[in-house]
Amino acid sequence: LERVGRVAKITLNDPDKLNAMSASITEDFGRIVAQLCEDPSDLGAVVITGAGRAFSAGGDLTWLKRRSTDTPSRNSEIMNEFYGKFLCVRKLPLPVIAAINGPAIGA
Repeated sequence: LERVGRVAKITLNDPDKLNAMSASITEDFGRIVAQLCEDPSDLGAVVITGAGRAFSAGGDLTWLKRRSTDTPSRNSEIMNEFYGKFLCVRKLPLPVIAAINGPAIGA
């Protein structure tokens, strides 16, 4: 998380994997968004971007492949939690801007 004046800048930061959405990126993103939701009073907007040459390559295929070895019910629970951490961005009471700096893959 970087603050530039009244703008909070969130950078997906795993450029070697084109910022693929892994468990660690998900955890960090959810934690940062929760932090911003707690006290957004000094902010005017949030910008989300990716480090390196991509915004995000989508889901981390290695992590997703491992998910396929779990039971369907456990996998459903884990995947709902995983996606929920990205979708929490909708809870931000501020304008959110995606600074797409390269490929942006996924849902």
